[in-house]
Amino acid sequence: MIQRLAARTSLPLTAAPNAGKPEIVRGRIRYELEPEAFATWAERLWEAGAGLIGGCCGTTPAHVAALAQTLRGRAVRRCHPAPLTIGEPSPPAAPPPASPPHPIRDRLRSGDFLVSVEIRADRSRPLEAIVAEARAFADAGADLFDVPDKPGASISRDAGVVAAHLQAELGRPAIPHRAVVHANLLEAHSALLGWWDLGLRGVLALTGDSPALGSLGSLARRVTDLKSSIELLRLIRTLREGRTMAHEPIAEPPDFCAGCAVASAEPAHLEWLKKKREAGAEFVFSQPVFTVENWRRLRDRLDPLGLRLFPGLLPLLSHKTAEALAGGRIPGIRVPPSLVEELGRYPSREDQRRFGLEHACRLAETIAREGRGLYLIVPFGRSALPDALEILRTVRTRNPSKLGSHLKI
Repeated sequence: MIQRLAARTSLPLTAAPNAGKPEIVRGRIRYELEPEAFATWAERLWEAGAGLIGGCCGTTPAHVAALAQTLRGRAVRRCHPAPLTIGEPSPPAAPPPASPPHPIRDRLRSGDFLVSVEIRADRSRPLEAIVAEARAFADAGADLFDVPDKPGASISRDAGVVAAHLQAELGRPAIPHRAVVHANLLEAHSALLGWWDLGLRGVLALTGDSPALGSLGSLARRVTDLKSSIELLRLIRTLREGRTMAHEPIAEPPDFCAGCAVASAEPAHLEWLKKKREAGAEFVFSQPVFTVENWRRLRDRLDPLGLRLFPGLLPLLSHKTAEALAGGRIPGIRVPPSLVEELGRYPSREDQRRFGLEHACRLAETIAREGRGLYLIVPFGRSALPDALEILRTVRTRNPSKLGSHLKI
């Protein structure tokens, strides 16, 4: 800006830049430029023609002292304004460089209806069995897989390792969830860089469940280096810019497509979601919706935010499960009392399962007809796999998968 002004006027020019970009580190605002680096930029401003140089946000007495030491004794550089020609044509702007293909971001920008299937990183089953289960969903038309990170503070496999195996074996992009409460800032940096090295290209940023909820509640401790998913999204964005939160360079910046979660369409949750979008979220997974009305309310209220929405779908296959969820067993999941009552009208567990599955299929059909994505949560129980597959096939009947358009991983 100083160069452009100096080329067009002989008036004195002043410049007072910030000390770089601000960020919040452990609750305190910090600016990226130290005094010496700030003084280097001030010297470039002087060379461009600024005659009075100071500092704005983030500058301290140390910044001003470094600036004064660098510029003391220098005369103001006088630039000769170039003649201004009215109507002079500007040279054509060079086209922006083409972005490299991205297996997740490119799919989100497409018009395809996308289905992500949740595959748990279960410690109690061999990894081969987990991949085999996921293969059935890939064959039925799943576009993406996502892998939870220690849900309910349970001990499980590493979500990124399982996601990398799914992706390599099945040729579908896999998105690990990342919770901030289980690891410190050093491990968060290392894990994200390692996931990129494994070929993963997406992350779902979550705050996570407190360790107090799990079997290691008396031993494990909640980590507060990153206090929320918003701070994790900012870290992902910082890594994408090629630096760590300590301003150290990264040889291969990870260009993760970052997502987040939303509990409901309540105003407080929407305000929090706006902050996640500002921090870099590109898509959003929701907690399960159980009625068409809840789905449409969520879609309509999130639509102005411009985030690709994957509404959660969790089939209720028993009255007991519905009662537990309605009673707040899992925070953020709300089962309408009317649905609990309907399930209770069926005396046998098999009839309850069939009603719950049919209800989920009808809801999935509506979402496939009116929406752009679906997050299928596989239920627990002996019938979990076939029931979830039936829902996926129902979706693909309503909105066929373009399996031929899957990007190579």
